[in-house]
Amino acid sequence: MANISQPTKKDQRFQDSSWNVEQKTGYLLNSKARNFLMYGLTKLEYEKVHSCKSSKEMWDTFPLAYGVHKYELFKMEYNETIDLIFGRFQTIINNLRSLSKTYDNYDHIIKILRSLPRRWRPQVTTLRRSKDLKKLLMEELLVHTKFTKWR
Repeated sequence: MANISQPTKKDQRFQDSSWNVEQKTGYLLNSKARNFLMYGLTKLEYEKVHSCKSSKEMWDTFPLAYGVHKYELFKMEYNETIDLIFGRFQTIINNLRSLSKTYDNYDHIIKILRSLPRRWRPQVTTLRRSKDLKKLLMEELLVHTKFTKWR
């Protein structure tokens, strides 16, 4: 199907009467899909996608928005082991990377350290003072946390 978009006041190339059957059908299907998607959204979600011109563009926005949301709200669970927290975090990072959203390694290190519960604060402080976090790799952080047996 051809790329169909709703004409705007600035772009009056297509007038409704000059559209062929395929263009009209595509436009109607896109409008129905957009309406269907919008009815299921919260106000906050709607604000993220209301400017999208096509239902496909709206649909493609959701995974990235939710992936970033998971990254930003990442926290260590109560009885989670170091291996599990790193595995869960790596899954979130990989999902974002597949959506072309990347953060640098320093952001990952800071995110992990901030996600740790309060009882880990002495170890986090020691690590911040003893290592250059900008040069620290995720693998080194994993080894360091296992070696010091943080709990």
